[in-house]
Amino acid sequence: MKVFRVTPPGDEWLWLAVETDQGVTGWGECSHTGADDLVAHALYDLSDSLIGLEPEIAISEMARIRDGGYPKMHGGFVVSAAWSAMDQALWDLVGQNLRIPLYRLLGAFGRNKVPVYANLNRGLRGNRSSEALANAGLEAMRSGFSFVKCTPFDEVTESADFNTAKRGLERFEALASVVLPSQIAVDCHQRFNRVSFSRLLTYLRSRSVYPYWLEDPVVSRDWGELLELRRFYPEFLLAGGETCLNFHELWQLGATKLVQILMPDVKYFGGISLLKSLIPVIEEYGLKISLHNPSGPISTAVSAHLSAMSTKPVPLEFPYGVVADRDQATIPAEPIADGVYHLSDRPGLGITVNPEYLLQYGFEWKDGQWKSCRRS
Repeated sequence: MKVFRVTPPGDEWLWLAVETDQGVTGWGECSHTGADDLVAHALYDLSDSLIGLEPEIAISEMARIRDGGYPKMHGGFVVSAAWSAMDQALWDLVGQNLRIPLYRLLGAFGRNKVPVYANLNRGLRGNRSSEALANAGLEAMRSGFSFVKCTPFDEVTESADFNTAKRGLERFEALASVVLPSQIAVDCHQRFNRVSFSRLLTYLRSRSVYPYWLEDPVVSRDWGELLELRRFYPEFLLAGGETCLNFHELWQLGATKLVQILMPDVKYFGGISLLKSLIPVIEEYGLKISLHNPSGPISTAVSAHLSAMSTKPVPLEFPYGVVADRDQATIPAEPIADGVYHLSDRPGLGITVNPEYLLQYGFEWKDGQWKSCRRS
């Protein structure tokens, strides 16, 4: 097992490589935890229970550890991220060993094209102006994306009143001047409270502006406070669930029917093993799923294969305009064209990491520190 921190200009990814004695490598991703060192430690700790097992047996062993109440499974974000990355890599190995694409292994025989939408936020971290947002949105739509997502409310805080949303509304309205509001999702980044979010909905309704969805308006502990608002503003779609780390948390949110679109993140939710079973249940319950994925190409590949299982497809998130040479990170290049992720007949994830990219941007976790792959 090897853990890599990959730092191309504009982003930072954490990748896991699990190698077999037959020379096959499976890949997983657990980026953006803010605790890469701790995740690397957790991965090596977890691997102690899996070394020497066949990949499919290792997946079963992970389930046994989880069901047995493995104490560290209650360790929160770091352990969930490590667990998720390991699960992804093992499923990639199983697909390669069986010589079958992951999406077919999961039962998604009818779809090999997954629509994606352009998340504009991470590509605009250096320029939060209304003009930059509008230009990026127009460019993304011209590139073939079906809709875009913005995160305009930088100045809003949970304790502030609605007046702090003025600049955010200006950004949104600039974007809406070049992209139809129905093709814009708005990520509120949990910045509102019940009162300020109610005023936002009133403002949008008064102008007959209905975004594709409104995502994570309040912190997760306050979702219940929005139940009353749901009755008064039924025309707005709500999305959320990216911070849920297990089935109980996500189902608790979905059971309220407050949100119509659930957004677990494969990097943190437990990987493929949990989500492959949960997607059909979510859809049978009358909800939709769009995996949270402001991520690198490994997590995007995993999320695309899982999304192919959906019978009520909602476009998958893609971080637009973040890393200029992202297409060089994998072999073959990430198969996104005209706003669609094109799944292939290649086994497993269908892509592998470009070793030259690792040499250029990679650092491997060795002896408790990150060492440049150029010197390894």
